[in-house]
Amino acid sequence: MRNKRPCKKCGKLYQPRGKYVKICNECFKKVREKAQEKGWGNRPKEESEDKKINLIVLSLIILIMLLNINFISALRVDFIDAQSILPGESSRLFIGIENDGDDDIRDVSVELDFTELPFAPFNSNSEYGINEIRDGKTEVAMFEIIGLNAKSGIYKIPLKISYKIEDETTIHTKESVISLVVDSIPIIKASPRIEEGVILLKGKSNEILIDILNKGLSDVQFAEVEIRNSIYFNSLKTIEYIGDINGDDYEYVNFMIYFKENAPRTVSIPIIIRYQDIFNKQYEKELVVKVNTYTLQEAIDEGLIAKDYKPMMIGGVAVLIIVFIIYRKIKKWLKNKNKKDYYEEKGEEK
Repeated sequence: MRNKRPCKKCGKLYQPRGKYVKICNECFKKVREKAQEKGWGNRPKEESEDKKINLIVLSLIILIMLLNINFISALRVDFIDAQSILPGESSRLFIGIENDGDDDIRDVSVELDFTELPFAPFNSNSEYGINEIRDGKTEVAMFEIIGLNAKSGIYKIPLKISYKIEDETTIHTKESVISLVVDSIPIIKASPRIEEGVILLKGKSNEILIDILNKGLSDVQFAEVEIRNSIYFNSLKTIEYIGDINGDDYEYVNFMIYFKENAPRTVSIPIIIRYQDIFNKQYEKELVVKVNTYTLQEAIDEGLIAKDYKPMMIGGVAVLIIVFIIYRKIKKWLKNKNKKDYYEEKGEEK
C-alpha cells in the first residue's frame, strides 16, 4: 500500500510500473485496444518493410549519382589576375584553372568571348590551349587584351572552357563569367566662351561663360566650379554646381564678374574644379581661364565698340537752336532800333 496510487481513470489502487504511469494495467489495455481499432499505431508489417526497401533504393541512387558525377563539378576557376586596363592600351590577364577531381584532364581550351565588348586580343588569340592538367594541379591561361575606346566601368566577359577527361573522347564544357575593370582618368579642361560682340568692360559687371570640357572617355559626376579671389575683380557668386559631364562632352557655368578699373588687359581667373569618377574617387583640379578686358575708350579706339555720335548730334542741334534764338533776338532788336532812329530823325514820336 505504501507505493500504490489511485488510477486516474477507475480510481483503483495499483502498483505503478514507472514514475510517469498514471493508470492501472486494465485501463491501459482498454486504451490500447481503442487506439488499435482506430488504426493509431497499428502499421502493417508489410508497409514497414516497403518503407525500408524504398530507403535502401534511394540511398543506392544517391550513391550511384555521387560515383558518376562528371568532371564539370571538379573543374573550376582558381583565380583571376587582371590589372586595370586603360583605353587604347594593352593589359595581361591571367586565369588559373584548377583540376580538383580524381582524373587528369587533357586538351583544355580556355576561350574569351569579346562579342559586343570594347576589347580585342593583342599579340595573342582569344583562345588559350593547355595540353594537360593533372588531378589536384592548377595551370594558368594567359591573354593580352587591348581596350578599344572603352569607357570606365566593370565589364563582364563570358568564359568558356572545353576539355576531355583522360582516356575519354567526350568533350566537356564549362561556362563562366569574369570581370575586367577599365579605369580611365578623366581629362578636364576649361576655356572661356566669348560670344561675338561681347566685350568685357572694366568698371562694369560682365557675364562670363566658362566651358568645362571632359576630353577623356570616363564620365564624371558631382562636378562643381569655384572661382578664387583676385585683386582685379569681384564675383557675385563663387561656386557653381554642374553635375555630370559625360566623356568627350562638355558643360558650362556662368558667373557675373565686376572687373575693377585697375585690371590689366589680360586677366587670369583662377578656378577650382571638383568632381568624382564612376568609382567615387574624388578629384580636385586647379585651372586658369584668361580673358581680355577693356575700358570703354579702349574698346572704341580698337574698333570693338562703335563710337556713339548721338550725344554730339543732340549737342549740335541744341547749339543751332540757341544760335537761332539769339539771331532772332538780335534781328528784332536791330529792327526796333532802326525804327526808333528813324522817328527821331523826323522829329516824330513813335
